[in-house]
This record gives sequence, C-alpha cells and structure tokens, in this order.
Amino acid sequence: MMGGGMMGGLGMGGLGGFGGLGILGMLLNLVIWVGFLALIIYGVVWAVRQFSGQSGTPFPATSPETRGSATPSPEELLKLRLAQGEIDEAEYQRLRQLLQS
Repeated sequence: MMGGGMMGGLGMGGLGGFGGLGILGMLLNLVIWVGFLALIIYGVVWAVRQFSGQSGTPFPATSPETRGSATPSPEELLKLRLAQGEIDEAEYQRLRQLLQS
C-alpha cells in the first residue's frame, strides 16, 4: 500500500493542486484575477465618466459657451474662469477690458 492517503499523497484529485501546475498554476491564477479586477475597475470608471458628461478635461467642449466650436474664445474662457471661482469680479472686468482693447 502507498503512503500519504488514497491518491498517493498528491492531493486534490491526484494532480498536485492547481491543475497539476503547482506554484506556476497559483501565480497564473493570481495574474488572471488581478487582470479581471482591473478590467472591472476600468469599466466602472469609464461608465461613470460617460454617463456624468465629464471628459476629464478642464474646459469641456460641450459647455454651453463653446457648443458648436472646437476651441473656446478668450472671452468664453474668461467667463468660465469667473464661474469656476478662479478669478473675482474685479479681475474679470479688468481682463475683459484688456481683451476688448
């Protein structure tokens, strides 16, 4: 009689575990699961960005001021900076006068 149990000490169906690949099978399993989880996370981030309307750019081309044009004009950028709180009303007026002259 062989020692080490019913399957000759090989365990897990007589294949040595992890489909007979041992430590290589374990590492391959880890790589596959990490890749799968990364793909799920990427998909969730992509879906959130798509459905929230944010493209990740500081000046999205779909804002009402720039609709229909590829790049916003300097005056539109100035309005956007005021709306975002980057500049105050006095700075806005000063820069607008500078642009108009």
